[in-house]
Amino acid sequence: MHRMDCGSAVEEQISRLVARKSLQFIGLVFVWIASKIHETKPILLKEIANDLIPDVHTCTRDFAEAEILLMKAMKFDVRTGTLVSDVASDLLSKLRNTATVGKLVKQSTVFHIIDLLYGDGQFNFASVLSDLSAASILAVAFAISIPDEQCNFPFLPWLTALSRASKREIERMARQIFALIFHQ
Repeated sequence: MHRMDCGSAVEEQISRLVARKSLQFIGLVFVWIASKIHETKPILLKEIANDLIPDVHTCTRDFAEAEILLMKAMKFDVRTGTLVSDVASDLLSKLRNTATVGKLVKQSTVFHIIDLLYGDGQFNFASVLSDLSAASILAVAFAISIPDEQCNFPFLPWLTALSRASKREIERMARQIFALIFHQ
């Protein structure tokens, strides 16, 4: 096998990735990258990942991280913003540190929403600021997780103060996310 000349740090990360996942996963990431570059609509990963590599659990975040790593390894000009999942995790952590009610929102709920949106193929993360996407996803997770009678925390004002998104933008996108999730 040809050894990549891309720096020891990237080689080490790829080795860990292969050890954690599988060569089939790496191959699927390359097919996904190629479909994004050469197709008008990228393939939907969740549709084929479970069929092709059922013994390896994957989520959208795994594919996004692997994509960035592999593109860097190929010395591809990777100019990505922060991953929506990273911003959403950071916001959730801050919520949990700010309000007791934040502990009721599970990180898995946030990631399931991201996976549903990405897997659906109708939601384009690239066309929306990651702060707005993450804030809207967290708003949906909060609404799903917290019963109205348990919530006396001013969530939306807190979220707009912390993110770079307006209340109106978050509400609009959260409605779109609800519609996609619940097919309304």
